[in-house]
Amino acid sequence: MRAEEGRDKKIPKIRGGKNILKRGKAYLIFTIVVLVFTSILTVDFKPLYAQTQDEKNLFNTLKGRYQDGQAPQKVKDIIDSFDSEQKIEICDKKATIKYSAKLVTWSSPPARADCEGWTTFKASYEQKVPHKIVKVEIEVMFNLVTMKPREDSKDRFQQIINDGWFYHEMLHAWLAVHGKIRDTDWCKEFCECKKDFEWETEDDHHKEIYPWQFTYMKELATAANYTVVEKEVDTQAEGDGSFSIPTSIDKRTYEGDKEIYWKNHYFHPEWLKNVDLDPNPLDWDSKKNHIVIKGKLKDKTKPGQVKIIIDPQSIFAIITSDIYPLGPVGGIAFPADKLTLLAPWITLAALIAIAAASVALYRRRHKA
Repeated sequence: MRAEEGRDKKIPKIRGGKNILKRGKAYLIFTIVVLVFTSILTVDFKPLYAQTQDEKNLFNTLKGRYQDGQAPQKVKDIIDSFDSEQKIEICDKKATIKYSAKLVTWSSPPARADCEGWTTFKASYEQKVPHKIVKVEIEVMFNLVTMKPREDSKDRFQQIINDGWFYHEMLHAWLAVHGKIRDTDWCKEFCECKKDFEWETEDDHHKEIYPWQFTYMKELATAANYTVVEKEVDTQAEGDGSFSIPTSIDKRTYEGDKEIYWKNHYFHPEWLKNVDLDPNPLDWDSKKNHIVIKGKLKDKTKPGQVKIIIDPQSIFAIITSDIYPLGPVGGIAFPADKLTLLAPWITLAALIAIAAASVALYRRRHKA
């Protein structure tokens, strides 16, 4: 009986059970919120574009070494814009261009991983009748992975490479501002309100920047007592696409009893076209007694180009070479043009047919 009674006996309900569950959920949510908030307070958050201390140090070092007097295109106003907003008035002071720059942390993308630096900008327009205001904001970043080791080496050649890339990015920033202002036609249309506002500049600034950059680096090398050499040579590749660029530089140095043919060399991927340089591209041509640059055409049927900077025994040498593929022996091969080959025979056959027709016509007339 007791067993049966036990089966029929109902379990008593707990008063306020639903309320307890609700309170438990509330306590759980509250605890999670507190933990998340506490973790947020304890994390050392940095602004999205904040620079690292190493990036600041590198930038300040390069900025301090910049020599505006040796630069073919002055960029001091851009460098000053990192500290305070700069202004340029155009349209007889009816329009003002305001611009400022800031150093941001390296990020790839937008920067390409093989780049030394990267510059971006954006422009906004405000009309305050009758005055116009254009605001240009510039962001610049530098690649510590490639630039810091060169800086730490304390080698002046390596520092000049860095100085060249610092100037390169400052030129990008300069063109972001002055690229439009120096366009007199655009300024006239903008000032006279003949066109909508747009601040796009040329896509390829490099056609101006690289000549300025190399000129600046040569000036720095001369000031550092380097002998500056700049050579442009044509090079014929071998049948397999390999090549050896002659430099006519015969300077060699020694480390202990080991003879070496160079101290430093530098090239950027953008300076190579259809070319792979050897892992150790500089070698010695014992027959001609000078340094050579070795590599191979990626496509041995197409030409290539190399630009490289080398530093053998206090020489700052910029070597540029066009590499030409080896053509077939005995001249250049062209696909056979059958019509061209048959043309003389076709002409001869036509002349014979005309002559035969003329003779036949002559005989027929005489018979008649």
